Amino acid sequence: MSQTPLREAMQRLEQDGLVRIFPQSKTIVSQINTPQIYEAHFMRVALETEVVRQLTRARNQEAVKHARAIVRMQEAVAEDPGQLLAFQELDEMFHQTLFVGVGHRGLHQLVTSKSGHLSRMRRLQPHDETKIRFILDGHRDILDAIDSGEEEASVKAMRAHLSQTVVNVEALRERYKHFFS
Repeated sequence: MSQTPLREAMQRLEQDGLVRIFPQSKTIVSQINTPQIYEAHFMRVALETEVVRQLTRARNQEAVKHARAIVRMQEAVAEDPGQLLAFQELDEMFHQTLFVGVGHRGLHQLVTSKSGHLSRMRRLQPHDETKIRFILDGHRDILDAIDSGEEEASVKAMRAHLSQTVVNVEALRERYKHFFS
């Protein structure tokens, strides 16, 4: 790989606050920034609740059908702890599908680009059977509410689904002190 794409990738990581570059010296991985976790979560809740509101109004059955297929794939890998990465990738696809369903793929990319610290923190969270069930139930509740045509129910389902994302940030900070700033 030539140096130009590598340099551009490193600069992008620096812009996202994930690394610190010291020219002609070193590059270090930054610590997880707690205020940025809460900011990214706030943005995600604001955008995703509006996405489900619009998706409910639009009655985009193709998007709902696609999202349900992703949930079935998540269910297929949920029982196997060795498939956690696949489960997480499918989770990201689920949310992206909702954004695409209302014509806002770029907003999903924005959320993703601003969620580096949030994503790093989420990787530290334990993914036991209870958490996996909560995620799957949340996805089903969101889709059922969209199908029902009830905007407020879809918004409420999305808020409930995203509510657990930052619930244990402080406990994780305490447990992994060396990872957090």
